[in-house]
Amino acid sequence: MLSDLNWKRSNVRGEAQCSRCSRTLLAGQNSIQIDRSRVCIKCWDEVRADPTKSVKEYKLEFRIGNGSPTRRSSSNGRSGGSRRPAPSLQPTLSTYDAALLVGNALDRAVSGGSAQLFPAGDLPFFEPGFDNLVIGRAGVTVVGSKAYSSAVQIEAPVSWSSTSIPTNVLSNGRNMRALVELAIEQRTALEALIAAAKFKFEVPVAAALCFESVVGIDRTPVRDSMGVRIDTVENIAAFATRRGPVFDKEIEPVVDYLRQLAEAPLKPLAATPEPPSPGHPPASD
Repeated sequence: MLSDLNWKRSNVRGEAQCSRCSRTLLAGQNSIQIDRSRVCIKCWDEVRADPTKSVKEYKLEFRIGNGSPTRRSSSNGRSGGSRRPAPSLQPTLSTYDAALLVGNALDRAVSGGSAQLFPAGDLPFFEPGFDNLVIGRAGVTVVGSKAYSSAVQIEAPVSWSSTSIPTNVLSNGRNMRALVELAIEQRTALEALIAAAKFKFEVPVAAALCFESVVGIDRTPVRDSMGVRIDTVENIAAFATRRGPVFDKEIEPVVDYLRQLAEAPLKPLAATPEPPSPGHPPASD
């Protein structure tokens, strides 16, 4: 996988050549360093369009060595790996403790302001772990805490500016991109409920995923994968309570509407009887 490839983005110190297209890279030009080879940004974006490739496949396409992982010898004669071990991304909290910590952090964020925290447990679209709604100036944000106990490393599969391809969310050797898809489902269901209320004002709907820590590319299009914000709980709290098109006086009607849904979920409407045909009296009971 791309995360196993020993690469970094850096400027060229002296003139070099792209190992794939042989393009000249001038001193100071931004490029990708893989082991001791250089790759231009254009070739880098073209080759890493498929994040499921192995390290050997990447190196073959970049024309680096024979495609096998390189090893180097240290000064004392012992061979060592070409990259340092990645930091541990093991979970540190139970699911219950993670949900409690996220809920408390969101509660502190809305205290003293106009935003309100609402439990989503009794709403029709409820999914365990997505149990907090923040209603504020920015609209309604459903916050997923089921991922909080894990630290993640995020990366863009194609380009840091891509918004049409889901971001890789890597944790403990697993890609947790399915959580992004689940958050999108939660947001879509919430959008349908808000639309059914037919408010006379705009109520945007957003989704967010909290993680214990997030490392990797720190750019908005990556941390906002497919419209789902991925960040730590402090940053998610700031995101959910940011300014937006909803006025303070409009927040309470949204909260009241959600409270009514939680207390008495919507029931399907009874079928409306068809009107009698012209010239025929209505049928009697």
